[in-house]
Amino acid sequence: MTDAISRSSNLAGPNTAELCLPPKYRKALLNTPELAALLKDVIGLPVAKKSLEKLRCVGGGPPFQRFGRDVRYPREAALEWAFAKLSAPMSSTSEKEAPQ
Repeated sequence: MTDAISRSSNLAGPNTAELCLPPKYRKALLNTPELAALLKDVIGLPVAKKSLEKLRCVGGGPPFQRFGRDVRYPREAALEWAFAKLSAPMSSTSEKEAPQ
């Protein structure tokens, strides 16, 4: 079981995190609207479709692949990217974030 999916689930059995995902998010490759919905609805991280499109042009977004004109995001790599963007837990807004 991958790190990203196990962090997004509270269950600890083998393959249980994968099975907890709604069927439309179990695909290995997601298009831009599917990835935005996965991050918002399942993981709770609001990333707009337009933000993913811009990051695809300027860099800094999740890894993607092309199939002709179509863009697909490997689900596992995109989840790793999203969790890497999170800061360490803090108890106050005055705490400084650790450099990444």
